[in-house]
Amino acid sequence: MPDVIIPDTSCLIFLHKIEQINLLQQLYEKTIVTPDIVSEFDSPLMDWIEIKDPKDKQYQKVLEQTIDKGEASIIALAMDIKNCVISLDDLKARKTAKSLGLTITGTLGILSNAKNKGQIKSIKVMIKKLKAVDFRISKKIEKELLRLSGE
Repeated sequence: MPDVIIPDTSCLIFLHKIEQINLLQQLYEKTIVTPDIVSEFDSPLMDWIEIKDPKDKQYQKVLEQTIDKGEASIIALAMDIKNCVISLDDLKARKTAKSLGLTITGTLGILSNAKNKGQIKSIKVMIKKLKAVDFRISKKIEKELLRLSGE
């Protein structure tokens, strides 16, 4: 299990909206975001979240030609950090990260991990809360996630 998570803006926003952002602190030794994520998040960050720029800003600029600036920044940062996982919900960004050999998860993956580790009691309740704040999830993925979590 990676020690560090680098979440994108949507992950932070949705976990914040359902009052579960502290799961990042409970599940990982470190949570790191980029300044681009901070500006997109547009709310005060918790003091346990580190802010770090990727070393290779040119690489980030290249990535920005095909994906969002925040997503590009966390992928570029992930290239600098060993034993990390990045949280991306956007399919195009996920494909880019996967093609680079990065370990990825998403908001639902974080919740699934939290359920497996006993940090939350019900994925079903969390999915309901996410849907209430406009998180989109296909019926197929929802059904599979509930099956895998035994709900």
